Amino acid sequence: MSSGGGGGEAEKGKEKKEEEEEEERNWAELPHDVLSVIFKKAGAVEILMNAQLVCRPWRNLSLDPSIWKTMTCPGDGNDVEGMTKEAVIGAKANWRTSNLRCLRLISAYGISDEGLCEAVGQLPQLEELDITFGSYSERVCEYVGKACPHLKCFHLNKQGNRYDQFESDEEALGIANNMPELRQLQLVGNKLTNKGLSEIVDRCIHLEHLDLRCCFRVNLDSDANLKAKCARIKELRLPYDSTHDYGFMAECEWDGYFDGEDDYYPSGYSDIELMYDDLFLDYSDISEDGYDIF
Repeated sequence: MSSGGGGGEAEKGKEKKEEEEEEERNWAELPHDVLSVIFKKAGAVEILMNAQLVCRPWRNLSLDPSIWKTMTCPGDGNDVEGMTKEAVIGAKANWRTSNLRCLRLISAYGISDEGLCEAVGQLPQLEELDITFGSYSERVCEYVGKACPHLKCFHLNKQGNRYDQFESDEEALGIANNMPELRQLQLVGNKLTNKGLSEIVDRCIHLEHLDLRCCFRVNLDSDANLKAKCARIKELRLPYDSTHDYGFMAECEWDGYFDGEDDYYPSGYSDIELMYDDLFLDYSDISEDGYDIF
């Protein structure tokens, strides 16, 4: 009896081992559409750091542009700049790369000017770029404008501070001089002045949507001519307009005392998102509600 029982246990163990082996094989042999869903749920970090290294089919799938329609990287200390470059370069291995139209960088403090320029330099057809919070220099607008001549939508958002009297028009001039095709511009928390704004309005003649919320150095009431120019813009958000639909912390309440990085960097998440032309928005149909997430 005991030997029979032992044989039964051995048989069960063999069956269990075969089931485990079968399960392992099934992971590698899953249909393309099923694996695509799994990859999308896994996220960019998991794909770049682990999944693409498992086997050749998974590596090939990681180069599929459909996987990179949405790419999210949490701000957890990973090499965000390196992963951004790798994601863009990986996508370029596929013939659909020329259709890459939208790139979003949210709280991507790990990306330098050089990293951003290298990434957008490989995407000359880019039409939409969102940079919300980051550690870039004021020349980033000049770099981006020269690298992406077809840019139609540009977001360069920071935290505004009504107590800080510092002002700068370098970013505004970079936009005015290098982004003539803009239709939509969001500059929440920027330090531009009336002069910089005037340059943008004069040179970006196709501009239809302009968001100046928390741009506290702009004062249209002091310049009737500039106010009249801005009135021609289809959708205009003014410095003191409500930010309830913005989605991020638009204004820093810091009153002049700086106490390290925690007081400067906004809380929230780090997000890098790439979208292809099949998800690209039709600018003729843009409404305020359509940009709530930005």
